[in-house]
Amino acid sequence: MKLKSLLTLLIGILAISAFAQKPVITRFEPKTGTKGTKVYIYGKNLKSTKSVYFKNVPAGAFQVMNDTTVIAMVGDGATGMVSVGTEFGETALGEFVYTTPTPLNCDVIKQFLPYINKIEVESTHCFRDSMIKLTVSNGEFKSYRWSTGDTTPFVWIKSSQKVSVTVGNAALGCFSKSSPMVRFIRNTLEKPIVSFKDSTLSSTKAPIYRWFFNGELLKDKTQQIRATKIGTYRVETSADELCWTSSNEFKLSIGSLVPESDSLAVKVYPNPSAGEFKVAVVLPKEQKMNIQITILDATGTVVYKSPLLLMTGREIHVPLHIAKKGIYSVRVDVNNKIRSRTLFIQ
Repeated sequence: MKLKSLLTLLIGILAISAFAQKPVITRFEPKTGTKGTKVYIYGKNLKSTKSVYFKNVPAGAFQVMNDTTVIAMVGDGATGMVSVGTEFGETALGEFVYTTPTPLNCDVIKQFLPYINKIEVESTHCFRDSMIKLTVSNGEFKSYRWSTGDTTPFVWIKSSQKVSVTVGNAALGCFSKSSPMVRFIRNTLEKPIVSFKDSTLSSTKAPIYRWFFNGELLKDKTQQIRATKIGTYRVETSADELCWTSSNEFKLSIGSLVPESDSLAVKVYPNPSAGEFKVAVVLPKEQKMNIQITILDATGTVVYKSPLLLMTGREIHVPLHIAKKGIYSVRVDVNNKIRSRTLFIQ
């Protein structure tokens, strides 16, 4: 009889002890969150926590801080009561509201904002082969979606268009779209060649022309122009006035070969002239010579003096122009041999 009473008493004591150690949740915070949110669970008898659930979905992870605090990280989550299980039982409280995670916007993190080639200002590309390669120039991206439909880290562009790219960063689990880049792609023409004959400079054929004299733009926009000054000419050609191809510089100094003559000959023609004329120098044989032309008016004032011209053949014809009527003296210095001719401008 005494043994039976003792057992009953012992069972009662154990029951009371287990009830006293049953976990209790008094509150938790925050009340809402998404995957990865840390939820702080407060109560008592939490030291032996073995499980944490948000409704019926287990926490992604949890850490027992002490007998009154557990920190749980929301896993895939669900809306419902927060429950804790220990070796002495389970308890639940309130309702946690689970929200669907929103993809992080990579644009907020500037180092992941994608740039295309880092070209923000220049928008016109001129080249013979109508194709350029665009690449994403910053960030460690795993996926690419170009506006052209390509899904590679780079894309070849073959026509004028706006181009943008959306990239993905695996570490952040987000996507970011670049600003649209305008790429005008134009074909340049083959290098033009300048030829000279009978005071006329000619360019190889092209849709559009522009001529330069000593680096300054002339008004002429045709395939051929009249050379009226001694100096350096060049032509640029284009198909669209956006991209230009330049010729080599053409120095107006070399004439064509003529039959050999007995002595140095200097001629000014036509004479008289209405303003435009040529000075011709013919050497007895082919050789290199320095030539300089000086023109003086009736008072002896120099109205024109040419730069030194290198003559490499046997003949040179230099086109010149004087607008004012009168009588002029044309002096030609050929390696310090002076020849003078009288010119009449009518």
